[in-house]
Formats: sequence, C-alpha cells, structure tokens
Amino acid sequence: MKNVKSRIIHAAMRLFAEQGAMQIAVSDLAKAASLSRGTIYNNVEHPETLFHITCGMLFEELRSCIRSGLKTN
Repeated sequence: MKNVKSRIIHAAMRLFAEQGAMQIAVSDLAKAASLSRGTIYNNVEHPETLFHITCGMLFEELRSCIRSGLKTN
C-alpha cells in the first residue's frame, strides 16, 4: 500500500475508533492524516467506503491471527 494511502487508512481507523461513527468528515480525516483534502480525494475514490475498507483490513488481520493460533495447537 502506498505511504499516502496507508496514512489515510490509519487516520480513518483512529477516527472511527474515537468517534464511533461510520462517516467522518473529509476535513477531519485530512487533519488526522496531516494531508490536504485534495490529497484525500486524489487517493480515495469514494471516501464513504473507508469504513468498509478498514473493517475488511481488520477482519483479515484477525483471521490471520486465528489461523496462526490454530496451527500452534
């Protein structure tokens, strides 16, 4: 994943954890990622899908951890 996209995703995760909402303002996301709003729009085709993207990433990480745990038992 590109560095800019990684910053956007990680900032979105932090904001979702803090705010508990599915939608965050692009201006808040830009501030949290230390990027401009234009950079957000240039790197994320549909900002409203960030919640689903972050959920998918967390799901894959959890699944990987579970699989690793099952292999050691």
